Amino acid sequence: MTTSSMRVRAHALCVCAVILLQCIASQTIDEAVENLSDRLQSLFCDGLSIGGARCENGTSGIQDFVDSLSSSFASDIDDASVIAEQVISDLDSVLNTRASFLTSMAEVLKSSCETYGDADLSTVESIADVEALQFAGNAERDAILPSDVAYSTVYGQEVSTSSSVYRLPNDVDFSDANVQRDIQISALMESTILGLRDDNCYDADGNDLYCTMYFGSINGVFRIFPASENAQTDAGAYRSYDPRFRPWYVSAASGQKDVIILMDTSGSMREEKRMELAKEAVKSVLRTLGESSYVSVIAFNSVVQLSCFEYELVPATQRNVAELISFVDGLFANGGTNFEAPFTAAFDILDNGARSCQTSILFLTDGEADDVSDLITARNNADINAVIFSYTLGSGAIPTVPEKVAELTDGIYTHIEDGDSSLATVMSSYYIYYAFGDASQSMVVSAPYLDFSTGLLMVTMAMPVYIDDAYFIGVVGTDIPLTFLSDAIGDVVIGRKSYSFVVNDQTEAILHPLIPNPLTAFFSTDDTYNAVFIENLEPAEFDSSVFLNANRVNTLRTSKISTTVKQPAGDVTYAGYIDEEADLLYFYAGVGPVDLSLVIVVFTESTLTGPNVRGFGLDSAPTSTFCDDASPPLNCASAYTLFNDLDLIAACRYDWSTQAEIVHSSELDAKYAFINHTISLAYGSWYLQPEGWQSATSAIADEASCQQLNALYQYTNIGVGSAGNDELPFGGFRSETRNKLLNSILTMSELYRFWKPAFLDSASPFYQLYFGSYQGLSITYPAKKYNPTFNALKRPWYQRAISNPELFVLTTPYADATSGVLVASGATVITAAESEFAFGVAAFDYTFESFLQYWSAVMDSVCSSGGSTVCYLIDSSAFLLYYQGIANDQSDEDISRKFLGDLEPTLMESLVDRGFFQQETNVNYLSFTQDVSYLTSEHVYETVIKDTSQSFTYNSGAYEVHRVTGTNLFVVYITNYGKSFTSYPDDAFVLVAPGCLVAGDACISAIVSVCETPDSPTVGDEETSCGTTLDTFGLCVLKKDARSDLCASNFKQPETVGLFASPTCSLDGDAACFYCVFYAFVVLCVSFCFV
Repeated sequence: MTTSSMRVRAHALCVCAVILLQCIASQTIDEAVENLSDRLQSLFCDGLSIGGARCENGTSGIQDFVDSLSSSFASDIDDASVIAEQVISDLDSVLNTRASFLTSMAEVLKSSCETYGDADLSTVESIADVEALQFAGNAERDAILPSDVAYSTVYGQEVSTSSSVYRLPNDVDFSDANVQRDIQISALMESTILGLRDDNCYDADGNDLYCTMYFGSINGVFRIFPASENAQTDAGAYRSYDPRFRPWYVSAASGQKDVIILMDTSGSMREEKRMELAKEAVKSVLRTLGESSYVSVIAFNSVVQLSCFEYELVPATQRNVAELISFVDGLFANGGTNFEAPFTAAFDILDNGARSCQTSILFLTDGEADDVSDLITARNNADINAVIFSYTLGSGAIPTVPEKVAELTDGIYTHIEDGDSSLATVMSSYYIYYAFGDASQSMVVSAPYLDFSTGLLMVTMAMPVYIDDAYFIGVVGTDIPLTFLSDAIGDVVIGRKSYSFVVNDQTEAILHPLIPNPLTAFFSTDDTYNAVFIENLEPAEFDSSVFLNANRVNTLRTSKISTTVKQPAGDVTYAGYIDEEADLLYFYAGVGPVDLSLVIVVFTESTLTGPNVRGFGLDSAPTSTFCDDASPPLNCASAYTLFNDLDLIAACRYDWSTQAEIVHSSELDAKYAFINHTISLAYGSWYLQPEGWQSATSAIADEASCQQLNALYQYTNIGVGSAGNDELPFGGFRSETRNKLLNSILTMSELYRFWKPAFLDSASPFYQLYFGSYQGLSITYPAKKYNPTFNALKRPWYQRAISNPELFVLTTPYADATSGVLVASGATVITAAESEFAFGVAAFDYTFESFLQYWSAVMDSVCSSGGSTVCYLIDSSAFLLYYQGIANDQSDEDISRKFLGDLEPTLMESLVDRGFFQQETNVNYLSFTQDVSYLTSEHVYETVIKDTSQSFTYNSGAYEVHRVTGTNLFVVYITNYGKSFTSYPDDAFVLVAPGCLVAGDACISAIVSVCETPDSPTVGDEETSCGTTLDTFGLCVLKKDARSDLCASNFKQPETVGLFASPTCSLDGDAACFYCVFYAFVVLCVSFCFV
């Protein structure tokens, strides 16, 4: 077919609505619906030029063009482990690079201590005076900040990327000698931090990357890069930040723990504000726990009071901890004191579900009761081995039993006087017991959390630091935006369809397509982050424990399941999901030095075993044959491909850019004015979704340079020069998909030739025509720029077409984001050559006004306006494309979601009752809502609905449902229409509209109350690694609350004891101290006795 004949076909399409008015004066409803089907299908066949077997016009189209490339399509069986290993290696590299921040900072701290640990720092010329060092500010001292502090969009606040700064909690004494030594010695990290910044914290264009590095000392000093002022309250007072009681610090220092808190709520706790102090202390302990630890809270007076978790240890997830904090806030003081009941409950809980070999019972009381040491001896068996930390509060407390039970378990006893606000600090420090007892703790990674300065999701990687592999001195850490992980993984394309996810050792999903994408989701201060566990996202046959046990094994493994997969049927909030039978091949391995696994899921075939996958996509392109204007494209490549950034291309003024004839639509004929952006009518343009580039973050946030655009032109056009992938914008194409992606650009760019005649016709209804490939490549005509976050694979038109591959899918109307013009879309699948699977989706946008003209021309003769015959046009989700009066509602905000049940509730009820529409309620983890949707049943339509007439309540009419052949649309035709009431009775409408379920004015959360279902991740088969037991010296340090600087200077054993060997403590007066002298270090004893 020649270009001339293509134009004739396009013109025939556009004038068809006019001649219809002259040829359908009298027709039946069946004939009218068939005519509507013909008109709508002509949009696909004559306008979009689908071609292939579904179009009967005998002309070549997109499907024929794709089929003509059959020799270029992959079909061999490939070992997909090569690509999987490359993706895993990329993520492994990112995590190991960030881990090197921690090891480098730890090493410089250790070497600094070796050099200066015993020195008088005031005499060391290379160490700055502590008063002059840069400081973030606190309640006692003003900030001392670098001169180059300025607002950074990367960090979301004012920072200096040329230096670090230290912070100090408001309750830590700056004049303390150990604190000052921590400040000075930690400052020696500066050159190492800046070196790490120079090597790792800039992108290829020299722009800042997010790079935080920090160290929290055991004395509360917090050194952080980049430098910034401490956060302030609304009143301008500095907030207090103590790193020692943050989950990342505690988890790194002490690992996984089981913690049971026994909190006295007897009547005496009302005195001296003890209850308030106790509540704050318990809540402080709860906030220190990371998700790898398990916890329970038991309140007691004469009886015990349990939280909604009752006799269950629950993981310390954010939601579980929030519920326990709420429980503590609701407690009040009353009644007597009974120690036996809470300890019995504690051991009952541990008998039922102890999770680790580090079990702590934190016992807080202000009273006295019977001795429970016999109970503890009997119940605290080797499997539990709990350590009891006892705390007595106030003048009336009797220490006998609390001190005895602590000693019985090698625990620590502490007394706090009335009014002493340090209770929270003291109780929250229990974890130091395990830090001193175990120098084998490795790096940890936190659960995701929201950083409100940047609006990004983060995880923290942290590592404890020890001097001489014995003395815990603090924790080093770094924050990693999840965008870094997304960048490293990209959009994994293996076979015909695939996806990937990252999961931690608590089976919490860090990245997954069914939760918010950190690249495109932005969070505000009103938002909260909700953990989602992988069991809620993957099919029931998926065994998460297999992948959990792989966390520590950085070797690729595979697993395959046959299952039913839920696939989006469009916008999942309103359209829900369809079920797809699938064989899924899982590739998985641990990544980095922390407990994370990367999993790649490939849709495969039942006859194939891993790691083999059938190839898909274009392995090559017919680069020796260029397409031309003489005939429709067949087995040829494009002679000119145009990237979508038209404004920048025009500004760069290369010779090749003038060929594109780039103009603003306002400069063209008036009929194009509604487009309202820069376009090219000469060619189509291509766009790649951000995760197809090596740096998705850069593709979203940055603009290509002219040099990069020129390189991209050379790279994607044949015979015009040469350029390397590393010269392209945004880091270039991802290496594992580069070849097939380039071949798709070289061929699919020619699709504009099918669309150009129809669009340029004077009566064209089209707003734009486009194609989205399975890789996320988009081709559009007229050429235009896309929003940088656009991804065709995530768009409702694409998903709805994929879920109905045999149909021409039409959408409800919506306002175009650029022009505001009301448009609707049509979309349909284009299969790969010699394949049943989708290579992509071809689609168009057309003005909704054009559709209304089609409807009026075809249907007015049978759907009399204002008469007793009424027609509705609905899609397969019960949304309306036409009803009487829609022309007057085009400016409504909900124009794209007009629900049949809102206009005709009893009719909709009838369709549901008969099984034509099936209501589904889905959990939507993208919005964390419970959503309702409706889907039609093909079987019910054919066996129950088709060719039948049915009455419905509160109306004198009867309805028929007629399929618009080949589409996702149905005409509901009602004769003798007449409502029995002016308005429907309240009980007439029992169905809810599609979308989120609403209570009041808000959507109902998809997050089930943890009291009903606690966050409870799957636990792997590997045994928990238990650290070394706390030795006598460490126990003595903790009991005496001994202090030292971050170099553990006060804890070093002298080479010769000499005069210090003589006892300086009275055996009777301080037996524990003498014990330390005899078995450990005399110097420490001297320190104890003179403090």
